[in-house]
Formats: sequence, structure tokens, C-alpha cells
Amino acid sequence: SPLRTFPSRVPFFSLDRVYTRGLHCTATQVPRGPAWARMSDHLPLWINIDTDDDAIKLDQILRGNTP
Repeated sequence: SPLRTFPSRVPFFSLDRVYTRGLHCTATQVPRGPAWARMSDHLPLWINIDTDDDAIKLDQILRGNTP
């Protein structure tokens, strides 16, 4: 089910999206709590993504650790 991110104080709508090409989403999360709600009217949408060929994980690329 879509994660609700808006409005941040009482999330009711799932307005935020992530679009990728050559990658796929493996996990999603929306952090909750008063600190997050004060930062913006939208809650953050955290995702884990992998390359479609599963050979190299994106976090390895971003850290400069390619196999």
C-alpha cells in the first residue's frame, strides 16, 4: 500500500513519488514523529534501491565501493 506522507502532522495522502530508470525499489519507509513533522509539510520518503541487474547496489556506487 502507498505510504502516506502529507500533511506531515497527520499523514493522510500518499502524494510523494520516486521514479527510477535502471533501478528498482527494494524497501520504503516514512519516518514519523514530531521532529519530522516540524521540518516540512511532507514527511520524508526513504527508499532502498538496487540496480536492475542486481550486480551492483546503488549504495556501493554512491560510496565509491564498486566490486
